[in-house]
Amino acid sequence: MAIPDETLWELIKKYNGDKELGNIDNLREKFKYKDFHHFLDTWIWKDQFIRDYEDCAFFADAVANDLKTQNIKYAELHFTPVSFIAKGLTTSRVVEAFKKGFAKHADD
Repeated sequence: MAIPDETLWELIKKYNGDKELGNIDNLREKFKYKDFHHFLDTWIWKDQFIRDYEDCAFFADAVANDLKTQNIKYAELHFTPVSFIAKGLTTSRVVEAFKKGFAKHADD
């Protein structure tokens, strides 16, 4: 998963998310995929906790920081626009939010 566990956990708490999880360790277990179908279900489940442009900037910042801590200097990242369009977000503003999150690490 590209979004660090701790970051997704913060978003889940922000939206009073899945009460069945209980804690971050259970979140980590949820991302141990049983098969491809489970991967898809988990991907869709995760998307419910990314609801606005600030959420996009928040997790972009976390992803950039995670890459930095791993000493990764180059990465090709992608996202699925349809996941955001369905929430009424525009692709261009999602990209701007991602850029805002990554910009904090531009000099790193």
